[in-house]
Amino acid sequence: MDLQLQGRRALVTGGSRGIGRAVARRLALEGVDVAVCARTEGPLEEAGAALAAESGRRVVAGGAARMAGSLSAGARNASVVHLSKTLAWELGGDGITVNAVHPGTTATEAVLARLDAQAAQRGVEAAAVRQEVAGQVAIRRLVTPDDIACCVTFLCSPLAGAIRGEALAVNGGGDRAVRY
Repeated sequence: MDLQLQGRRALVTGGSRGIGRAVARRLALEGVDVAVCARTEGPLEEAGAALAAESGRRVVAGGAARMAGSLSAGARNASVVHLSKTLAWELGGDGITVNAVHPGTTATEAVLARLDAQAAQRGVEAAAVRQEVAGQVAIRRLVTPDDIACCVTFLCSPLAGAIRGEALAVNGGGDRAVRY
C-alpha cells in the first residue's frame, strides 16, 4: 500500500533504539526524511547512520535531549494527550496531523532485559516470564517496536487524515476497558 509519505519530513524523539528507532526506520523506508533525537549521543549517531544507510533517505541525528524534572508519568502522559488534542485542533487546518500513541508492554531491549532479570530473580527461564507477560494481552505475544512503528507510520500518512487528536493504544489488546 502506498502511504503517500514520499518526500515528507518527520521528527522522531527517542530515535536511537526501541520504539523510536523502529518508527524512524519505518518512516524512512516510506520515503520520509527523518530527524531523530535521543538522550544518548553515541547510540543516536549510530542509529542515524544505520537508518540513512538502510533507507537511502536523509536522516539527521542530533540534539541529544535531557531528562525533565521528576514529574509523575501519569501527569506527563495526561499532558501529552491534552497537548496532542490541542495541537490537532490548532494545526489541523494547516494539514498537520497530531495524535498520541500509547504503547503497551513492548519487546524493546530495555523491557526484555527487565523481564530476563525478573526471571533470574525468580529462578525460572526467561522465556517463561516473557510468555507470562504475553499471556496478559489478547494477541498472546509481546507487542514489538515494529508493531508500533507500523501504526505510527500509518497515522502519519494522508490515508489517516481523518484521525486527528486521538490517543491510540497500541497494546495488543492488553486493555480490557470498554469506552463508549
